[in-house]
Amino acid sequence: MDVQFDYRHYSRRFQTALFTPLGVWSSRLGMVVRLQQGDRVVYGDISPIPWFACESFDEVFQFCSRWPKTLTGGVTAAAIAAIPESLPATRFGIGWAWEQLQRQTLDPDLGGWSPDQNHLDHDPPLVQSALLPAGPQALAVWGDLWDQGYRTFKVKVGDRPLPRDLDLIQQLRQALPAAAQLRLDANGKLTEAEARQLLEWCDRLGTIEFVEQPTGDGTGLPPGVQDYREHPDPAELAEAKETAWILLQTLAQDYQTPIALDESVTTVAQVRQAYDRGWRGVVVLKPSLAGSPQAVRDLFTLADLDLVLSSAFETAIGRQAVVSLAQDWEAHCSPSPRAAGLGVSQWLQADGLDSATAAEVWKFIHF
Repeated sequence: MDVQFDYRHYSRRFQTALFTPLGVWSSRLGMVVRLQQGDRVVYGDISPIPWFACESFDEVFQFCSRWPKTLTGGVTAAAIAAIPESLPATRFGIGWAWEQLQRQTLDPDLGGWSPDQNHLDHDPPLVQSALLPAGPQALAVWGDLWDQGYRTFKVKVGDRPLPRDLDLIQQLRQALPAAAQLRLDANGKLTEAEARQLLEWCDRLGTIEFVEQPTGDGTGLPPGVQDYREHPDPAELAEAKETAWILLQTLAQDYQTPIALDESVTTVAQVRQAYDRGWRGVVVLKPSLAGSPQAVRDLFTLADLDLVLSSAFETAIGRQAVVSLAQDWEAHCSPSPRAAGLGVSQWLQADGLDSATAAEVWKFIHF
C-alpha cells in the first residue's frame, strides 16, 4: 500500500538562551515528519544541532522537499538506507517513523506512542538527569527538580571565569543531598590549563560523576565559517582533530574523575571509531543526531561501553524516541547504566510541542 509523506518545520524558543560554540542559541529549529499508510499514521522528529557533526536545518529542509510525497508500494528498508549518511538527524527522524509504521503493520493494535509524563517517565521507570541553569539560579531550582524525582544533575561550565564556576559547584555540592549525583559539562570550551585545573579540583572533591567534553574536538572554525565541513584546509582540520583526541585521552589517563566524550562522538560512526581507538571512558550520545535508531541499538552490543543517552531538545515525538532507546539500553545493561540526560524540557518555552500525543504536536505546528 502506498505511503504519504508530509513534513512541518518548527522553532522552539528557550526560556533562557544558551551559549554555544557558534554564539547565542535562542531557539532550535527542527522538522516533524509524518507517514500515513491507509488509516495508520506515524511521526518522527528531525532535530539537528548546527555545531555538532550533523546536517544543517537547511539540508533537512532540502531533503524533505525532494523526498516523494507518495511512496508507491510503501516505504522500503532500501529507501531508508538510501538517506545519505551525511544526514544523520534525518536518518534518525524518518527512520524512527518508519520503524513505528513497521510495528503497526505487524500489530495493528500497537499504537507506538505513549505520553510524556511531566517530562519524567515513570512506567517503566527510567533514571534521568536534569540540566540545571547556569549560575546561582542552579541553587534555586534543584529542589523542585529533586521533588519531581531527579537524583542526577548536570551543570554547564566554561561560560564564566573558572573560579566562579568552581565556587558554584562547591555550593551546589554542599546543598545537594549526599545521594545526588553531579556531572559537569564544558562543551569543549576549556583550554588545556583550565581543564587540568578543573579536573584536579574535581579529584580533590571526589564527588563529581564525570566531566563532559572538557576540551574541544578540534573542529574550531575560522572566522566566517559556520560549518566544519566547509573548513578551507581539510588537512589542517584533520590534524587539529587528532591533536584534540590525544589531549582528551591524556586527560582521561591523568585524572581519577571520569571524562565523557560528547561533541567528539556525535554519530554512531564516531562512537565506533573512538571505541576502536581504545576509548573506554564515558560516551554521551544524542540519538537524534547519531543516525538510524537501529544503528544506535547496534552499539549496545559493544563490550564495556559506558554510554549515556541524551536529549537534543526535541519535541515530545523525538523525546519519546530517545526515551524508548534509553529504556532499551537500560534493559540491556547489568548493573543499570548511568542516568539518561533527558531532563531538559524545563529549558523550553511552553509551545504545545511537549503535548501528550504525536497528533497534538503535529497540530501545534503551523509551518
